[in-house]
Amino acid sequence: MTLPPPKKKGLWGPIALAVAAVVKFGSKLLLLMPFLKFLPAFLKTGGTMILSVGAYALLWGWKFALGFVVLIFVHELGHLVAARSQGLRVGAPVFIPFMGAFIALKDAPRNAWIEAVVGIGGPIFGTIGASVCFLIHVATGDPFWSALAYSGFMLTGLADHVRTSHALVVQWDGFPTRAAGWDPRFLDFDYIGAPWPGAPPGATVGNGGFSLRSRRLLEALTEPGMVRSHPEDLAICVANRPRLESEFGIRFAPIEVAERFSYERLPPTGGSFGFHGLFNWIHEFPTAELSVLLDGLPDHLAAGIDACELIERLITRGDRANAVRLLDMRRRMGMWDRRTLKLWSRLWWAERRSRAA
Repeated sequence: MTLPPPKKKGLWGPIALAVAAVVKFGSKLLLLMPFLKFLPAFLKTGGTMILSVGAYALLWGWKFALGFVVLIFVHELGHLVAARSQGLRVGAPVFIPFMGAFIALKDAPRNAWIEAVVGIGGPIFGTIGASVCFLIHVATGDPFWSALAYSGFMLTGLADHVRTSHALVVQWDGFPTRAAGWDPRFLDFDYIGAPWPGAPPGATVGNGGFSLRSRRLLEALTEPGMVRSHPEDLAICVANRPRLESEFGIRFAPIEVAERFSYERLPPTGGSFGFHGLFNWIHEFPTAELSVLLDGLPDHLAAGIDACELIERLITRGDRANAVRLLDMRRRMGMWDRRTLKLWSRLWWAERRSRAA
């Protein structure tokens, strides 16, 4: 089915450009690194941590920023512990906003084994940290902890669990829907995701919610110096893409291949293998099947902006029952924000027009 053009077609362009800009700015901070050696350890680590929390808080709020920086610290702590276990002298972790953090080795590893031990220490600790966040989410049901765990795990922990050449990443609101759309040539690339509308050249591919990633890519992402930020697909496809391509030979699919693999914000070109986005469920599932799926969702999954977009499309199509299902989920969570009230108002007017006709 052909989708209407997205209302915010240029959304990802400014975001991608902003990410690239802050990463470029962050790289300039590396010039200040030699001067940090004159500071005591608590200022090098604590001071730069506070700076990073402040920078991330501008985008995601202080709570998520603090949790994300703590996860980066846990990752770097893994490298530090592993290095010291091998008798190497190391410096204190230093944080760089939007680029992650690093520790400086004062002794060179004596052989490849020691170098590998130091390298794997970070992903192991990072996986443990992300797992703790996920367990808290399971125990409390708070989606904050799930979101916090996701980016950290996908950037540094997934490689340890993949034994095949590639892994298919499917979030809860995406599905492989057309088996005939699978092309073995997809495996020629290290990353494929739905193209982003309005993104600048070299940053159009793509969305991580339904994506194919190679083990080569996952291993490269654990290397020291990789940008670790949220959301992880922007970290991979915008912030880290130049280094991934030039240093590790990572191959990102061209846009014409990505369009055949998946769609999200852009209309499908026909017969894509899968899709991502709650707002696209209206195009993929008949009304009765959509009702069953929505009845099975926990209420908090209707809290986001994607659910609002789905409600708008349902109202436009005249599917009052499913629109009310989602609005009732927001009501049960006590959501009476301006966006929710506007949707209730739109539904009321749509019903009045329908009765008048």
